[in-house]
Amino acid sequence: MKRCALAAAAALAVTAALAAPASAQPGGRDAAAMLMRADTNGDGAITRAEAQAGRAAMFAQADRNGDGVLTDADRAAIEAAQAARRAQRFDRADANNDGRVTRDEFMAQPYRAFDRFDGNGDGVLDASELAAIRAMAGARRGGG
Repeated sequence: MKRCALAAAAALAVTAALAAPASAQPGGRDAAAMLMRADTNGDGAITRAEAQAGRAAMFAQADRNGDGVLTDADRAAIEAAQAARRAQRFDRADANNDGRVTRDEFMAQPYRAFDRFDGNGDGVLDASELAAIRAMAGARRGGG
C-alpha cells in the first residue's frame, strides 16, 4: 500500500517537476504542451516510442540520485524544489521586499495565463479563446 501511494505521489511530483520550468514558458504546467514536447521529431504526431522516451526522461529527472528507484528521498528532493519555486514566486510578488505580500502587491502580479490565452491581445477572452481553454482542459483530464 505504501509503495503504491509512493508511486502515485512520485508520478504526480514528476509531472509537476517536469512542468515546472514555468519560468521558461508561462503556463508551462499545461499538460498538452508537456505532451507535445514528446514529439521529438516535430512531425505533429507522438509515437508510442516517443511517449516512452518522454516517460523515461520523466523518471530520470525524478530519480534524483540516479539509482533507478524512486524513493522518499527523491520525492523529498522534488518537494524541496517545488517549495523553492513557491518561495521565488512569493519573493517576486513582494514588491517592496518587506516579507509580506499585500493585496495590492498580489493583484499587481502579471496575468500570465490570461495573457497567454488572449490570443489577439484585446484584453477579452472571446468565445474562440474560451473554447481553446476548454479543449485544453478536456485534454488535460483525458477527455480529448
